[in-house]
Amino acid sequence: MRLHSLTREKILGLVGKTIFDRGVQYAQSGRVVDLLVESSGEISALVEGNDTYEVTISEENQQLKFHCDCPYEETCKHLVAVLLCYLEQPERSTRPSSRKGVQTQKSLRKLLEPLPQPVLLELVLDICQDNKDFANLLRLRLQPGDPQVLRTLLSRVRRVHLSFEDYEYDGYGRDLRRAVREFKEIQKLLKNVPVSNQFQVHWEIVLKILNAFEEYQMDHEGLEDVLIKSLAMLSQIVTAEEQHPEFQRYFQLLGEKYRHLDGFLHDTLIDEIFAIIHTKEQILQTVDWVKSNVCAGSSQEDLLEQLQSMLSDLENPA
Repeated sequence: MRLHSLTREKILGLVGKTIFDRGVQYAQSGRVVDLLVESSGEISALVEGNDTYEVTISEENQQLKFHCDCPYEETCKHLVAVLLCYLEQPERSTRPSSRKGVQTQKSLRKLLEPLPQPVLLELVLDICQDNKDFANLLRLRLQPGDPQVLRTLLSRVRRVHLSFEDYEYDGYGRDLRRAVREFKEIQKLLKNVPVSNQFQVHWEIVLKILNAFEEYQMDHEGLEDVLIKSLAMLSQIVTAEEQHPEFQRYFQLLGEKYRHLDGFLHDTLIDEIFAIIHTKEQILQTVDWVKSNVCAGSSQEDLLEQLQSMLSDLENPA
C-alpha cells in the first residue's frame, strides 16, 4: 500500500473494523494534534490518549512503515486516526516540514552544535533570565541537592490542576491528560535528586491524586499509573531502613485513604501496606488495622492468614 493510493477502505482492510472504528472516534474527537507531512512524504503527529503518543508513518520500498510509541504491538487506533486525518488534508503531498511554533530536537541540534561555547553559554543565561521554570530545571539537572530544587518540584506538583469536570466516559478528559503528562515529567526529574527530596515530592503526588479520587469518587487509568509508580517509590524508600522515620505517617496515609475510597484502589493500597511491613510490631499493627477496617469475610480472613504466615516466618526463620 502506498500513501498516494491510500483510502478509508484500505485502512479498514488493514486493521479490521474494531480498530478502525476506534481510530475514527479519535480522529473525529480532535485527538490528533500537530499533524505534519514532510516534503519527503513522511507523516508525523501527536495523538492524545491515556498519554500523548507520537506516531510516524513513512514509505520504504513502496510499502508503508508504521510506528506508534503506545503499548499496543500491532497497527493501533492512533495510527488509524492519523491516517484518516491525513486523508482529510488538502495538498498533503507538498506540505512543508515544520510544525506550527515547534522545532524538533533534530533541527534544534543542528542549530546549536556549531555554536562556540561562550555564545551557547550566553544564550542559556539569557533564556534563564526570561524563563524561571527553565532556570530551575537547569539547576535541578546540574545541582540536584540545592534546596531550591525541592521547592521547585513541590511547587510544580501543587500547580497541577486535577479536575474531573471534563471527564468523559472513556476517561480521556483534557485536564486529566495534561495532569498525567506533568506528573510523569516530574517523576522523571526525581531520578536526579537526593532520596529525602524524592520522598517529599512522591508524597505530594500521591496525596494530590488520592485526594482527587476521594473527592470525586472516580478513577482514571493514567492517573492511577502515576499513583502506583509514586507509591512504589515511597514503599521502596520506607523499607530501605528498618526504622524509617516516615513509616508511621505513610502507613496511616494508606489506611486512611483505604477507608475513604469507595472500593477502587483498595487492592493497590493493601498491597503497599503489605510491602512496607517487616517487623513484628508492624505486622501486629497491620493485624489490628485489618480487623478494624476490612469487612469481615473471605478478604479479611485471607489477609489475616497472610499476616500470620509473615509473623511465623519472622519468629521461626528457616
